[in-house]
Amino acid sequence: ENFENLDKKALKKAPKLVLNSPEIDLGNVKLFSSPVAKFTLTNKGKSDLIVRRVIRSCSCLTPELSQTVIPKGKTATLNVGYSLVNMAGPDSKTVKIITNDPKQPEITLNIKINVTE
Repeated sequence: ENFENLDKKALKKAPKLVLNSPEIDLGNVKLFSSPVAKFTLTNKGKSDLIVRRVIRSCSCLTPELSQTVIPKGKTATLNVGYSLVNMAGPDSKTVKIITNDPKQPEITLNIKINVTE
């Protein structure tokens, strides 16, 4: 989206995405398990926050968003499952969220993990 033409009044009414954390470290996880990283997305703005897309950096990630339209003052959950087949050692993957928040239309979330036997 193009937010360049928004005036101050429109920016005050805009949605505002607030995350519980931009990075989650799942720690040491056994091979073939299915850990899940849970991100909380809160809309602190004055209009509906719309999640346009969730883009994963690897097919080993399965993001599931509880809702794509988050009303003002409400929260949604993004659960990102991590498939650990044929992996070993430390690893890091990302999920990008594209929203209608004019101040941060794209946010990259990091998921760290250490796969053990």
